[in-house]
Amino acid sequence: MTPEGSLLKLVRDYLSAERVWHVRLTQGAAKTSTGSYLKTGNAGMSDILATPWILAGLKPCRYLQLCILWIELKAPNGRQSEAQKRFQAEAEEAGHYYLLINSLDTLIAWLKEHRFKSNMHT
Repeated sequence: MTPEGSLLKLVRDYLSAERVWHVRLTQGAAKTSTGSYLKTGNAGMSDILATPWILAGLKPCRYLQLCILWIELKAPNGRQSEAQKRFQAEAEEAGHYYLLINSLDTLIAWLKEHRFKSNMHT
């Protein structure tokens, strides 16, 4: 398994254990029976889309918010492509969160800082 593939498995297992809804995103193209191509995904789209509940707002007025978190996985020496940088800018412009990670520790730290903690959430 590639370093990025191993990281993908770790991240998905961790999000599942933490009960954070997420989906693996892929992009590509498939040839149809008519000979045309069906494209999926957007250029530069992140590897995972997750929706954790986070604490938002300014202190002391904090409230719960279901956030959109795009997670881009990279091998230790991996770099974002120009398409990925454009996707990140678009996501952040829309008010979404974008996390570029090369280890599970980065995700754990982000969730620890931002996430709402409760045994009552599903």
